[in-house]
Amino acid sequence: MKTTIDLPDVLVKAARQRALHEGRTFRELVADYIRQGLNEQADREAAAGNQATAVRIAADGMPLFPRQVGDSPPPADLDALLALERDALLDDDLHRAGLRI
Repeated sequence: MKTTIDLPDVLVKAARQRALHEGRTFRELVADYIRQGLNEQADREAAAGNQATAVRIAADGMPLFPRQVGDSPPPADLDALLALERDALLDDDLHRAGLRI
């Protein structure tokens, strides 16, 4: 996904130099640093006992949501997953439209 962020020139130059020194692309370096930062935040939240928000980012960039003891297992079949997604999107749409609090 492409995005635009405004960073200080000094920071961008340092990151580009590090990427070059490590033989990686600037994109790979920045993605790894963001992933590390997100994982460190999740570790801090988990250590503080706030595991409901302790989302980790896997190496492939996908979020990993930890389950609590006693949680029901996630739906296993595609139809159940699609229904869950549809219901969540509908709920979000109704909330944004002001029809649901």
